[in-house]
Amino acid sequence: MFSAVKSWRFKIMPFMALACVSFNGIAAQPPRPTPSYSQPQSLSSNLNQKRNPWISPSLLRQYDPDKLLHTWDGKILVDSKNLPVVLKNNPSATNRPLSRVVEFIRTNTINDLPYVPGEFTCVEFAVALHDAAERAGIRCALVGMDFQKGIGHSLNAFQTTDKGLVYVDCTGGMRPVPNRNLFDTIAYIKVGQRYGRLPLEIGAFDPNRYERYLYVMSLWENTARQEAMIEMERRKWESDFAAFKTEVEKFNIMLAQNPALEAAEDIQKRRQQLEAKRKEFAKRWEDIQTRAGKIDTQFRRLQVRYDQNPSPVTHVQLWW
Repeated sequence: MFSAVKSWRFKIMPFMALACVSFNGIAAQPPRPTPSYSQPQSLSSNLNQKRNPWISPSLLRQYDPDKLLHTWDGKILVDSKNLPVVLKNNPSATNRPLSRVVEFIRTNTINDLPYVPGEFTCVEFAVALHDAAERAGIRCALVGMDFQKGIGHSLNAFQTTDKGLVYVDCTGGMRPVPNRNLFDTIAYIKVGQRYGRLPLEIGAFDPNRYERYLYVMSLWENTARQEAMIEMERRKWESDFAAFKTEVEKFNIMLAQNPALEAAEDIQKRRQQLEAKRKEFAKRWEDIQTRAGKIDTQFRRLQVRYDQNPSPVTHVQLWW
């Protein structure tokens, strides 16, 4: 499966006061929902398949031979229904600057279409985006890509006038998601490395250097490690706080049973010790809250992580 995994979120609860001897407790178990949505791994560019789909001669006669697309190993490129792929080019389309390409990607709605295995998959998304771009006067390429393992993938490319060749992947998902704009992505391809996607706003900053993708992924990994450390500290805090709560309850019970001890010097000293501990717990919780907030902010900046076929790319082919 191709999944886009959002970050976990801390729900930080307010630290409640310890007034005199009475202890009101702390909401010490913030739930950690894991919102996510899934998108399938690309299922059909029909690249790198051992069996070339059989196409009848009568069917082929319905197509202009000059418009059929051939893969690097001599096969006819077909869609998810095993029909030959035909691009609708616009002779007047020209290369445009990256800003125009990004504007076009943001305003088109192809990423809103549902991914339907066997009917509308990555190759259909890529062909639809190609044809829409050409209609808008923007020269666009269909891209086919193979991996060492698994089925290939289709996407698009634009030869921008200021940033050079830029890959774009608008393949959508099978299930509804809160923000389908996250399916509009800058793609990063390097033969021998895994395929990468970044949200449009993040990728457009540096759209054609694979190092940009690696850098953003390193931010994800570092932030995830920090989140794991904070989660460990939160659980340790909860454990310590549960013991402290028991300690306070015992103290309260003892005073309730022996009201005359209220003014005793050792009781006053014990109360001060408990208050000092309460302040220490409050300080620890505030620190966890602050760092969790920073982690949340970082995850919001990164937006989403796309996990797809980790196998290295072996072939890349462009059809203009």
